[in-house]
Amino acid sequence: TVLQHSAFSQDRPYPFVHKEYFHKPIFENGQIRVLNVSASRGDTTAFHRHCYPILYITLKGTMVSLKEPSSKWKEVELPAGWIGHDLYQNDSCYVHRFAISGDGNLHIVAIEALEELPL
Repeated sequence: TVLQHSAFSQDRPYPFVHKEYFHKPIFENGQIRVLNVSASRGDTTAFHRHCYPILYITLKGTMVSLKEPSSKWKEVELPAGWIGHDLYQNDSCYVHRFAISGDGNLHIVAIEALEELPL
């Protein structure tokens, strides 16, 4: 995973990821929520929290700056085709924000598991 998980918070006033402006819900059925994440050079998200396991699929990648509430900005490359996941939990949400620092746009499809899926 690209992120280091040191900014966990359940009781802070940060919005859930699906309420953050650059993360648009496009499907939800009670078990999963699909988010369309789209941002351009110079765009910066608000701090937001991730509280469910999530799968990321990068359709269009670029350089991104990441920041947790009590840390410095960190530069990472999210290339097209990058697939990643994080196993967040309701009782220890991960809080961060990102800014597009590369020349291109970022387009990610993210799938949150809202409840444990039967195998």
